[in-house]
Amino acid sequence: MGDRNSAIAFYNQGVQALANRAADPKLVPHSYQLYGSACHADPTWWQAFYQAGNNCSDLKLTKAAVATWRRALECDIPSKEYPKVLTNLGWRLHSLGREQEALEVSNRAVDLDSSLANAWLNLSLIHGILGNPKLSIECGRKAVMHKPGDAEAEFGLAFA
Repeated sequence: MGDRNSAIAFYNQGVQALANRAADPKLVPHSYQLYGSACHADPTWWQAFYQAGNNCSDLKLTKAAVATWRRALECDIPSKEYPKVLTNLGWRLHSLGREQEALEVSNRAVDLDSSLANAWLNLSLIHGILGNPKLSIECGRKAVMHKPGDAEAEFGLAFA
């Protein structure tokens, strides 16, 4: 285990920097660096890697996001958070055209938490790409069922 207290301090400073980004847009990259510092301070803390993966994803650093979420999955994650990491990983694997792996990861996510609309949305898109329209529609409907009125879920169902 690394220095969890320092990691938490870096992480919280990253949160604070993002909260103040309207006053100073230069704080966004600084915030991302602080999250990275949290990963280095404690390389066993899943949450720092999860957030760093989210940041990489936001920056369109898709391969880096995948690698960072894979690292988060190697850490001790609370069982309720594990499917969320899998959902994000599945989305970016899909973005990279790695449909079979994205399918496996997204299926694991809904097996662990069937209420994750975004995981169902991932599965809807993946099944569509793989030529399974019935499964695509079924998964799209589940996404809308778990997130009624959500434009993204409804849009995904429309694509299915």
